[in-house]
Amino acid sequence: MVASDLGHLTLFLGQEPPAELLARLGDDERIVAVDRGDVAVVAPPGQAGPFALAVVGAVDGTVGGFGRPLIVAGRYPEAGAADEIMLNERGAEAAGLSVGDRVPMFGLPCVDDSCEEIDIGVDATVVGVVRTGADLRDDSTTQLIMLTGPSFADGRWREAARPGVILMVQTAEDVDLPPLAAELSTEVGGLGNVAETSTEFETAARAAAMQADALAIAAALVTVAGAVVIVQTAARHLGRRPADTKTLMALGLARSQRMLAAATSLLPAVACGVVAGLGLAIIASPAFPLGATRRAEGDRGLRLDPLVLVVTASFATVLCTALVWAVAMRWSRTDASSAPARRSPIAVAVGGMRIRPPAATGARFALDAGTGTQRLPVAPTLLTVTAVVAVVVGAAVLSANLDRLLTEPARFGQPWVLAVTVDVDDPEATSRLAADERVEAADLARLGEVDLNVAGGSTTQVKAIGIEGVDGQPTSLVLLAGRAPAGIEEIAVADDTMADNGLKLGDRLEVGGPCGTSTVEVVGRAITPIGSGDDPGSGVVMTLDGFDAVCAEQLAAEIDRVTGALLVLRDDRDAASFRAELEAGGMFVDSVHVPADVMSLGDVRSVPVAVAIVVGAFGIVAVGHALVLAVRRRRHELAVLRALGWRPSEAAAAIRWQAFTIALVAVLVGVPAGIVIGRTTWGAIARPIHVLPDASVPLVHTAVVAVVAVVVALALAWLPSRRASRLRAASVLRTE
Repeated sequence: MVASDLGHLTLFLGQEPPAELLARLGDDERIVAVDRGDVAVVAPPGQAGPFALAVVGAVDGTVGGFGRPLIVAGRYPEAGAADEIMLNERGAEAAGLSVGDRVPMFGLPCVDDSCEEIDIGVDATVVGVVRTGADLRDDSTTQLIMLTGPSFADGRWREAARPGVILMVQTAEDVDLPPLAAELSTEVGGLGNVAETSTEFETAARAAAMQADALAIAAALVTVAGAVVIVQTAARHLGRRPADTKTLMALGLARSQRMLAAATSLLPAVACGVVAGLGLAIIASPAFPLGATRRAEGDRGLRLDPLVLVVTASFATVLCTALVWAVAMRWSRTDASSAPARRSPIAVAVGGMRIRPPAATGARFALDAGTGTQRLPVAPTLLTVTAVVAVVVGAAVLSANLDRLLTEPARFGQPWVLAVTVDVDDPEATSRLAADERVEAADLARLGEVDLNVAGGSTTQVKAIGIEGVDGQPTSLVLLAGRAPAGIEEIAVADDTMADNGLKLGDRLEVGGPCGTSTVEVVGRAITPIGSGDDPGSGVVMTLDGFDAVCAEQLAAEIDRVTGALLVLRDDRDAASFRAELEAGGMFVDSVHVPADVMSLGDVRSVPVAVAIVVGAFGIVAVGHALVLAVRRRRHELAVLRALGWRPSEAAAAIRWQAFTIALVAVLVGVPAGIVIGRTTWGAIARPIHVLPDASVPLVHTAVVAVVAVVVALALAWLPSRRASRLRAASVLRTE
């Protein structure tokens, strides 16, 4: 079941739409149809209020004026039914209602919850549950939406407060929506707002894109790390048979045949690995997607997408086969043991250091690959382990900044703790709140809209915030660049509005409203508080004098005109008690609203940790493999040293020094690289969603990663070092 017949543009009007507007919509050739929904403050007992209401369709064939929203349970109400309703998914969960429940209906004769409920005179049956755009985001301003037709309660829903009307505008397929939306916004003016209907679902879409990007990056990192491990494992498997090359050559096999023989011995493991990987992916599929995207996902069970499985299996098979073939090609060449020995520059450099022989030998094992049958995978190991440290440090930086974003509302434009609605006719209300000893700072903010007249003559209507600090400069305005407006001729503009209108700091433009226009200078690039809309990247911020000079409040619908005191508390722990005290006094108090994009980032905060764990596991395999291989391939050298007088403990120490050297190189290179990766990644994430892009580096976490890298490397050296200490010099030298 899918949503259908939904309009492309949504007009939210705070009053009965004028006949001129309806005629204008009907005469526009770009508009195919206009559907209407009347908003009424009607809900089950104890639920009715400004955040729980009914949307009633203009005709019985249309549910709530929304066409046919996505139904997730039950059915749509019958045409003409007086006692059948649908609820939005989140509202049904919050109210504890499900399909088949029957509840009495009550309404409020006023928009807020300050008046007593009135009995609508009907017991309604919940016949269906639908998923709306509001169900895909965490928004405390929408708790319950009831959808029904005009025959509901035999029309007695009209006795309740009617805060507005919703018009769903369906356009022709080839219509460019943004220009039409901007055109209608200017014409609607103070009657309400115009928005593209698709923006209701952009939260889930952006969350899905973020998850897809995060998982794609994670998959790429795991693929690279896995490829290195496959190469090392295959090389070790074939390296245990150095004499087989001579044997196959003696039997007359050409090099291509030797390569095929070597690769064939590894292909069964490749096949088993691909099958096991696909099985794990299928088993894990119910755990994805996460958060907002999961709420939008209709099928949350096992996913068996044939195309994805075929493409993934093919890619994995081709990649693993190519890696195995490359290893087989190297193994199949003429016996490498005949290659002349040479003393590498690294060996010379290490030998010139004044360090103890075990440390020098371990450093050579870690840094000097050697030749012939003694060759070690030095470069792959160092590159892998360094990359692992860089990825883990980068993940730590990214994870720390995600946590910081979610715990510090100032980073997404809301440094206040409580927003208290105050009477616009009471100018001293904010000062009285600021006088409370629990309040550190207070700003007065008002919401409205203005017309921007930019160079070229184009006019765009955008949201506007007038803000003023009780003690001077506002503390609740977060800037990305520039400074806060200080006078009537200055404004700060949000990122998207600047980009859409080609603006930059220092530009001058006209800001208009019902009272006239003002020429202003752009002095700041701001994050607009989420309380003024769903997009912190759009709109302008003005001083209250500048806001009043153009009567910006009059361009907004009456239901959207809000005057609030933004309070920063000395101790956030006082927020709950202070809020309860204010609400007991009859004031409406709201807390911070986390933007949808920030919530989406919260959905993927576990991805960096998962990547760090998986990539770290590959790093452990790489270090362990290098140490085991060193004891095997350098056993002749260790045996010679034992014969020259080394004690078993010194042979073991050489392997531990090898592990320490590998970890040291990885830390010295990987930690700075990881910091750069983490900061760069965070900036790329933060800028598009309009939050502060500066990244902090968690020094404690970074130090922990460095210490853990060294400790794990030394722990992995325990078993190989024991084997090195137990080598019997005479036996090794006799057999070799």
